[in-house]
Amino acid sequence: MFLSKRDGIWTLFYTDETGKRRKCSTGEHTKPEALAFVKRFDAEERERKRTLKPVTLPMFQEIYLAFSRSVHTAKTVRANYTALRMFSGFIGSNVAMHTISSTDCERFLADRTSKASAWTARKYRLHWVPCSNGRRPGGISLRIPGARVAKPRPPEVLPAFFTREEFKALRRHIADRDFRDLVTVAALTGLRSGELRAMEWDWLDFSRRTLTVKNTEHFKTKSKRTRIVPLCDEALTVLLSRRERTTSPLVFARRGRALTESYVSMRSRRLSKRLGYLLDFTSTL
Repeated sequence: MFLSKRDGIWTLFYTDETGKRRKCSTGEHTKPEALAFVKRFDAEERERKRTLKPVTLPMFQEIYLAFSRSVHTAKTVRANYTALRMFSGFIGSNVAMHTISSTDCERFLADRTSKASAWTARKYRLHWVPCSNGRRPGGISLRIPGARVAKPRPPEVLPAFFTREEFKALRRHIADRDFRDLVTVAALTGLRSGELRAMEWDWLDFSRRTLTVKNTEHFKTKSKRTRIVPLCDEALTVLLSRRERTTSPLVFARRGRALTESYVSMRSRRLSKRLGYLLDFTSTL
C-alpha cells in the first residue's frame, strides 16, 4: 500500500485479496489529509476482511460448475468437474481458496504425472487453472498461484502412420459392420470421435463429394467453426452404403440412438489391445 500524487491529487495503490493491484483516489490535495484517508481506508478494509466469509474449495466448485454449464459444452463441464474433484481429493475438501499455493498445485500435478501420465496432468492443469484464475462466476473473484505453474511437458511422440495392408488387416479384425464403417470413415477423413458421433445426413453432399462438419444444438466443434472435408472414393462408398440401410438421422447410431463417447472409446481400446500398432490411430477417435 502506497501513495502517489498525480495531477495534484493523492492516489492510493493497494493489493486486494486476490493479489491484484488496485488504486483509488483519496480526493485530497495535501499529504496529511491523504494519510488520514489511508488510515480510514485501512481500518475499513480490515473490518471487511474480518467479517468476510472465506470461500472453500467445495463452495467454489459448486459455483463454478454452475457457471461452466451456462457457457461451456457438456464435455468441457465434465472435464472441469473431474479436474476440480481430483484436486479437491488431493488437497483437502474444506481448504480455503486463498490458502492454496503454487507448491500445492505443483504437488498435485506431480502426483497425477506419477500415478497417471504427463498427458493427464497437463489436461487437469488446463481445465482447473483457468476456472480459478480471475473468473467471476456468481460474483466471486479469485486468483490463486496455479496460473504460474508450468504445464507438465509430455514426452514427444512422433505421429504414426499405417500402411494400406495394415489398414486392410484392421478392417478384417472388426466383425461389427457399423463399427468397421465408423473406423474406416475416421481413418479416411480424420474426423474426431465427437464429430463422427454427431454426424447427420445433411452434413453430406454426395454430388460434390464433401462432408461439412457443422455446429448443431447438441454438438459444437472443437474450434466452434464449420469446416468442409473432401471424401475419397472409399469413404464415399461406405457412406452411400450406410445411407441405403439406415433410417436414423445420424450417420452412425446404435439401435437408433447416438453412440456414446465411452462406447467408441471402449471399442477402440479393445481393438488397440488386439493389434498393438494401431494404438496411435485409435487415440484419434
